Amino acid sequence: MPLQDALDAYRRGAALLRQCQETLTAAEQQVRILDANGLRDFDPESRGEQEG
Repeated sequence: MPLQDALDAYRRGAALLRQCQETLTAAEQQVRILDANGLRDFDPESRGEQEG
């Protein structure tokens, strides 16, 4: 692979890595918020059973 192509591929990989890390960080933050609000044990399946 020519050097310029390798550098371009490295830059692309670094940008994708940064994007993935940002997405993961945002998802982790959302989980922390839900966990802090006591929603960790939420079970949507059992919701219908409680109503009837």
